Amino acid sequence: CVVRRFILPIQAAKVVTVRQSCIRALAGLGRIFNWIYLDTFQMYPDTLLELRACAASILPGGQLAGHDFDLEPVQRAVTEFCAETNWRLRCVTAEGSMSFLLSQSG
Repeated sequence: CVVRRFILPIQAAKVVTVRQSCIRALAGLGRIFNWIYLDTFQMYPDTLLELRACAASILPGGQLAGHDFDLEPVQRAVTEFCAETNWRLRCVTAEGSMSFLLSQSG
């Protein structure tokens, strides 16, 4: 469980867990994160909206990661997101639910 793994940083207010749609959770926060790990809904339109919401909350030089890159809707959304923004795919892992890492170019 994520909460058990990060219990000390959570108690020290260094880690915050949020259990809701990232689009709702990030709305209006501004650029406050160094990195975000996206657990996407795995459907193309939702994933594209989630990527946009996450990117709007990441500080310059930050990173955006997620998983399920082995699924076509997620690959399509990541590819389109990178084509429309200054974010670039930096790496993909090889395990079952392939993870991806994006960073800003330039």
